[in-house]
Amino acid sequence: MPSWRSDPRFIVLTVAVGQFSDFFLFAMRVPLLPSLVRSHLDAPEHDVQSLVASLLASFSIATLVTAIPAGWLADFPSLRGKLYLAGLGALFWSTVTFYTSSSYAMIVFSRVLNGSSAALLYAAGFSIVADAVAPGDLGKALGTIRSIVAAGDLVGPPLGGLIFSRWGFDGILNTSIAVLSVDLVMRLLMIERRCPSPQELGDALTAEVTETDRLLPAYSEPEPIPFPARQRLRLPILMCLTDSQLAVALALSFMQCVMLGSYDATLAMEAGDRFGLSPEQIGAVFLGLAIPVLTVAPFAGWAVDRYGPRKVAVAGFGCFVPTLSLVALLSSDYLIPQLSKFPAFFVLLSAQGFCLALVSTPSIVKAKQAVEKAVQANPRRFGPQGATGQMFGLNTVVSSLGLMVGNWTSALLRESVGYTGMNLILGGACLFAAVAAAAFFDEDTKASML
Repeated sequence: MPSWRSDPRFIVLTVAVGQFSDFFLFAMRVPLLPSLVRSHLDAPEHDVQSLVASLLASFSIATLVTAIPAGWLADFPSLRGKLYLAGLGALFWSTVTFYTSSSYAMIVFSRVLNGSSAALLYAAGFSIVADAVAPGDLGKALGTIRSIVAAGDLVGPPLGGLIFSRWGFDGILNTSIAVLSVDLVMRLLMIERRCPSPQELGDALTAEVTETDRLLPAYSEPEPIPFPARQRLRLPILMCLTDSQLAVALALSFMQCVMLGSYDATLAMEAGDRFGLSPEQIGAVFLGLAIPVLTVAPFAGWAVDRYGPRKVAVAGFGCFVPTLSLVALLSSDYLIPQLSKFPAFFVLLSAQGFCLALVSTPSIVKAKQAVEKAVQANPRRFGPQGATGQMFGLNTVVSSLGLMVGNWTSALLRESVGYTGMNLILGGACLFAAVAAAAFFDEDTKASML
């Protein structure tokens, strides 16, 4: 059997492609919803907005409802692969249904499937990675995955608009099937593995050794620990919310997704209105944000492994403050001449992409650290499976809420106080997030100490 199929790097790449597929296909569909409602449902113009809103809401509600149960199931190693394949199957089914149905009920059903698949892929995929990767490399692995996810979310809308303008819904469907086919092949090739924890390695080293013992302990599934059934059915992750570090880590994940949602909702319109850009040019603007995220996030993950989540989180949210505030200079013809406004806008956007890369990993690594500490302190309460999957499910909930809040509030703020005012408000929120990370995260406990 080829060893590369269970190599941690291939597992990380496979999960990254799965997460990319889900976010990219979702983001690619969003700008097409009004056209799909008009063409597939023959809806009158005055109903288009409400129908689009209901389709977006059905996705979000399905994700929120499915996330916690998916995380609970993902804590059972024997179920993770099945959950991941179920999520991929649901994504495939929802994609075909979405573009081929002429019934409103079926299109809503496809959105519900899409939302459920997102929760399943996130909880199962990240749990697989957390088991396969050495704790000291977890930040780099999660940073790589989240950078690819963010890139898919950012380039999905402009690329979807470009494909639709040239090849229509058939082009979108064919692109979606091609992406999902690659995802499916990689998942079928991947073989899950489990990296022993530092505690297990320490136990093995301190155990009494004889001449007949193996040099390396043989891996076997952990023996079930007696655990009352009524406790097993609870969600012990909820008791961890009293830990300020986990609560702040989830809040930072929320804030990161608020920022991501703000770009989804306002960047295309602002670039078009302010500079008169075409859809192809707007796609290039999104690349200015996505490329720094894609290239810097793995290094940010390495920094989390090396220096701890606290320093990287403070640096990331802290650097958002000047890069968002400097957008105000674009309103001044005296400080920035008209011909220099677009280059300045692009540079600031790329700098914000750098900041977005920095904040992509610290919160999820710190959340895992906090949950691992709680599990070690209360092993009987959490049971033999722990609560890593539940933590990823809970993170899915706050991330989905962050994207929704980012979409809605940034659009409202842009309309009410303008793009400059919106950026100043978001900069203030990022300053608050940086202060919270500095105040509540402990002193740079490295991921390798998990």
